[in-house]
Amino acid sequence: LGEEASTGNLTEKNTRGSQTSLSPNFDKLLLSPSKVEAFARCPFLLAAPGIYGLKDLPQYDLDLDPRKRGSLLHLALEKLALDLREWSGAEWENFLMEARKSMDLDWLPESFWQAQIQALKRTLAKFLQNELGLKKNFPGRKVFGVEVPFSWKFSDDIEIRGRIDRIDIDDQGFFYVFDYKLSDRPEYALSKWLESGHLQLGIYSHILEQAIVPGLQ
Repeated sequence: LGEEASTGNLTEKNTRGSQTSLSPNFDKLLLSPSKVEAFARCPFLLAAPGIYGLKDLPQYDLDLDPRKRGSLLHLALEKLALDLREWSGAEWENFLMEARKSMDLDWLPESFWQAQIQALKRTLAKFLQNELGLKKNFPGRKVFGVEVPFSWKFSDDIEIRGRIDRIDIDDQGFFYVFDYKLSDRPEYALSKWLESGHLQLGIYSHILEQAIVPGLQ
């Protein structure tokens, strides 16, 4: 690699001896909220996979990676949010069996899968307890939507697209936005989001305020 003094672009020599610019050429950026958050932490986290095509090599493990574990949790939380009640053991077994097939997790050894199920059930039990408490204390609140898509034209050359895990609405017209995370450290205040670089909830809140989701007025 060399550095082209006239333009500041990184270049490389191809097999014919000519130089090819490695600087990105794009007219429009299409970003997700998580990518915006990654850029806020370190611009290279966005540039490496999105512009230069760099990525980590896959690692094989007998355990679920964080993304798969998060996807499984999201499926379960979505099901509970839309039908909030005490589910029977048989109903959960059927759901987990369908989820395992849809996520191509049949390769996971049964003992490891059972360990994942037990951890998931503990998380769901806490979630259900919390949700039933909210329903009791705020009976006028209901689920507006789950996995709600949006597209926000931030500027002429930047568009932010994504899905909001869940939106609730109460009988007074107030909206509540949820972003599910596998973490024990909740961030409640907007100032805390900014200090920690957690921008997703801020983006979702702006999306709601501007009514940039289907069905909102």
